[in-house]
This record gives sequence, C-alpha cells and structure tokens, in this order.
Amino acid sequence: AKAVISPGEDKALLILSDGTIVDLTNSKSDSLIDGEMKLSRSETTLDYQNSTRATNDNHTLKVPIGGTYKIVLADGTKVWMNSDSELIFPTAFVGEERRVRMKGEAFFEIAVDKAKPFRVEVGSTIIEALGTTFNVNTHLIENRTKTILTECKIKVYSEGRHQLADPGYATITGQGEILLKRADIEEALAWKDGYFDFDSKNLKEALEEVARWYNVNLD
Repeated sequence: AKAVISPGEDKALLILSDGTIVDLTNSKSDSLIDGEMKLSRSETTLDYQNSTRATNDNHTLKVPIGGTYKIVLADGTKVWMNSDSELIFPTAFVGEERRVRMKGEAFFEIAVDKAKPFRVEVGSTIIEALGTTFNVNTHLIENRTKTILTECKIKVYSEGRHQLADPGYATITGQGEILLKRADIEEALAWKDGYFDFDSKNLKEALEEVARWYNVNLD
C-alpha cells in the first residue's frame, strides 16, 4: 500500500505547571483547567488573556513536526508557532518585564506596554520589543537565530553585543556575532499565512521546510 502523506494541521501539546501533558489536537473542549486557573481554547488557539485565577507558573507549548498552533499570552501578545517548535511562558506576567523562551520558529505580535518590555529568549539571543511584530527562526541556519522585523523596532542582544533593527531588516545571531541585513518580509509572513516562500533559499533549506510540514523524511 502507498503511504499517504498528509499536510500539517493545528496540533500541540501543553505541559502544565505540575507536569501534566494536555493534547490540544482536535480538542472539542472550550476550556482548560490548571489548578484554580481556567483557560479558554479552541481547536486552533489557546487564550491566556482572559484566564481566571492566573498565577505566574510556567507552561510549555510544544508543536510537533507537521503542526502549527496559535497562543494568546496573558498580556494579549499573539504567538503563531510553526512545526517542531517550543515556547515556555508564564501564565501571568509579573515584575518589570515580560519574558518567554522559545526554539524553532514563531511569529510574534507584541501587545503594547511601554512600562514592561517584552523579551524573547532564544538560546544566547534575547530579542527586546515594544509593540512590534517579528518572526524568529532557529531552523533555517544551524546554531544561528534569524529574526525578521515587520513593524516598529527591536533590539537584539547576543553574547555581550547588541543591534537595533528597523522594519524590513533581519538579524542573524550566534557564534559571537550579530549580522544585520535586508530581509524579505514575505518570508516572515508566509508560513503564518499558510503558504511556502522559497525565494533566496537553497534546495536543502526548502526540502527541510517541506519535510517539517508534511512530516516526511526527504534525505
């Protein structure tokens, strides 16, 4: 029998503060309980903004190969997670900053809060933003993080260095340097909007992207 190769779908695993794992794939429930906290959810989105009795415990969202998922954080920030990606975040933001950790690929639409900067920690790279939209990708270049800014400004820190970036520019961090170069905004938005963008990518990069979405081995 021929193997059926199916496209990706909205699916993810959520790890709660006590280690409980919740499968969010094809969920029919409109809520999720963690202790005294209640979250709203749909088949495609998990929403912390209107959660009740939220604490600052950490949750982890893991999107497997062949999946995508959207999450709304407690401050209203929206995060689209691509396949083979992970986001660690507090269920409520307390203190003087809003900080999350991630790996893989994600598109961020940051809620404005000038008194509390939003920071994304990606290995040794920290991306700081206020009211900004940008895409972060650790899949594309080995041991590097590529951040494409689509609106406003970001400041990128890496290993004692920092760099400001304007819309239409990308930073590539890792191995002790920060490179700044013009970027293709379509590359940052493509997967989030449901299509591939292979412009300027070599064959290996394109096949790896296809393999993650269709969950196939193309070696």
